[in-house]
Amino acid sequence: MLFVDDDITILKTLCAYFEKRGYETMQADSGREGIRLWREAKPEVAVVDMQMPEVDGFDVLRELRGGGTLVIMLTAYGNIESAMTAMQLGAENFLTKPVEMEHLVHAVEKAAEKARLMHENTELRSQLQPTAKRRAAKVVMVVALITAALAIGRWIGSAGAGPPPRAAPTAEVVFLV
Repeated sequence: MLFVDDDITILKTLCAYFEKRGYETMQADSGREGIRLWREAKPEVAVVDMQMPEVDGFDVLRELRGGGTLVIMLTAYGNIESAMTAMQLGAENFLTKPVEMEHLVHAVEKAAEKARLMHENTELRSQLQPTAKRRAAKVVMVVALITAALAIGRWIGSAGAGPPPRAAPTAEVVFLV
């Protein structure tokens, strides 16, 4: 799990709390550092502070949202407008500081479970796709074999019959008037 916050005290507190609960954590004290760590490790869940200098939480969210990481936004300056923006950008949750740790743990566990389910779904789809492709290839092969068998059957059937029979000669009748 990745924590991104420009407040070192909050970072250390969150990491220590979640490590005691059995989570592996990474911490970044800036948005830029958070994006760099994310690119290296691709964690399932990131908890990102919204207000940071240079690269803010929204910028981090924009970068992480397409990579399979679920982002929980955390801010001391929460309002409906920023919460709506975060959710529209793809945040999994939006919590305000000071956050109740049990509430954050619940949000993280829910996001981690969703990330695992999404990963399993992707794995199952990738396993099914080759099976579907093999079935389609088999159907094409069967159709090709049947078509070839019919063509060979027609060719063999027409080879033993000899040349087509000639029509009997007909007499022309001419009437003179």
